[in-house]
Amino acid sequence: MGRERRISAREASAALALLVAIVLVQSLVMLTSDKKDVEYGQTASGPDVDSMTGRDGFPGESVDKPNVSEAQPVSVSQRTMEQRKQSRVETLFKFNPNLVTKEQLQSLGLSANQAQVVLNYREKGGVFTTKEDFSKIYSLPDGFYEKVKDSMILPDMKAKRGAQVHIEPLELNGADSLQLLDIPGIGPYYASKILALRERLGGLAYIGQLLEMEGMDSARLAPIEPFLTVDTTKIEKKDLNKATFQELSSNPYIGAYIARSIVNLRQRLPDMRVDIAVLALHQIVSESILAKLRYYFE
Repeated sequence: MGRERRISAREASAALALLVAIVLVQSLVMLTSDKKDVEYGQTASGPDVDSMTGRDGFPGESVDKPNVSEAQPVSVSQRTMEQRKQSRVETLFKFNPNLVTKEQLQSLGLSANQAQVVLNYREKGGVFTTKEDFSKIYSLPDGFYEKVKDSMILPDMKAKRGAQVHIEPLELNGADSLQLLDIPGIGPYYASKILALRERLGGLAYIGQLLEMEGMDSARLAPIEPFLTVDTTKIEKKDLNKATFQELSSNPYIGAYIARSIVNLRQRLPDMRVDIAVLALHQIVSESILAKLRYYFE
């Protein structure tokens, strides 16, 4: 009988343990189902509290919510580009493409890089003689030339010497770099070249000497020639009979070889004054060189 009682107690303990396990499993199932209900409640398409109540919590007033799917995000870069486009409002005004500044070109609608291309063209000696010349600038955006061509002013530089730019042509032997930059078609590059040529020669004798500069040709010189003049009295002539070998050879029209020939001629004719006429007599240089040397030696 005692044995039967011990077995019954053991069975009772097992039954109790099973009951506890069942209760725990049921509790876990209920917790899991509650969590899923909460998640589904946030995304379900059914009616929500806001749609059943007004903006103040009263029924009957629906609240208009923005359609998130229709809103298009705008990046900072897109907004900046739009602002730049809006800020670059074209302002048309009368302008001379040979004189217009970078800032003025930008106000007409060009970007900084596009405007700089125009300035680079002028600094290298480019001159706009017709409106069509301006249209050949490769950096101009589509439609820009058609938009501004009626606003361009191009005075007839050949007919109006110095009109709207200089009252009188600029004298090259007395001009400085700033005065040269005022001439349409002369930028920093050619201004420095002109001053270097003038220094090397001892003065300019005629406008055509500018063709001796690198990059200058008759097509580039023709539009700016009406704005220029030279005064040969400002050239300080050297005494050909006393000039040193260094002074002679430094002249671009003489050079070391002819300079040595002149020095040898003076040594052979110690009692004769060697001048341009004597050089011609002894055929030391050609007639074309003699014509140029007359401006610099006596």
